[in-house]
Amino acid sequence: MRKIIFAALAGVLMGAGAAAGQPTISGPLTGNLGPGVFIVVGDCQVPAGQALTIQPGTELLFSGHYFLKVDGHLSAVGTAADSIILRRQFPTNECRHGGIHLNPGSSDSSQLAYVHIDHANNVDFPDCFGGGLLCWDAGVSVSHCTFSHCRAQYGGGAYFIGAQASVTDCAFRENEAVARGGCIYTIQSSLYLARSTFLYNVADLVPGVEIYDNPDCIMEYCEVAHNTATSVAG
Repeated sequence: MRKIIFAALAGVLMGAGAAAGQPTISGPLTGNLGPGVFIVVGDCQVPAGQALTIQPGTELLFSGHYFLKVDGHLSAVGTAADSIILRRQFPTNECRHGGIHLNPGSSDSSQLAYVHIDHANNVDFPDCFGGGLLCWDAGVSVSHCTFSHCRAQYGGGAYFIGAQASVTDCAFRENEAVARGGCIYTIQSSLYLARSTFLYNVADLVPGVEIYDNPDCIMEYCEVAHNTATSVAG
């Protein structure tokens, strides 16, 4: 028993020591970021009229419930061999982050590719829409991305409102919506969903993809399976 406890403590200390030497980021971000590991110690913003490019091989470790809020243009394009990761620094609820928010007035052509967003958590009003990604009156292309263990009131993985967006070749797994849309909730958006998987997600209502009041939404060649609704529409 003592050996097990010692091994666990050693692992925590090694992780803390490894993180201690990493650069920290918060506040306005522009230009190029990465590659490398960065500890997020406060909310980050891409100001209006500015652009941020996150390089392949960049990992953002969130030390608390902080956001990447975009009022300008975001390009986070990794590769199959060198993805971009947003996750919590330590496996605690305190480190569950707020994900990416593409705010009204931001670019209509932001890009996310080969990005993995893990353990984001947005359940308290007003930040209760979209666990990993919120796209509000903005445009974004999301491809080859993974959303896992993310949580929100609406849209556990992602939430689109008034958006022009495409989601292709993505994976949504083990996300949760306290209310509706375990994977995605979309309202009044032009949304194209294709070749994506939605597996093992949970919501009170509609644990898969909820499409509400969307006159221009196409969903094709997707796999939606093993999702659980605690009320109806599994």
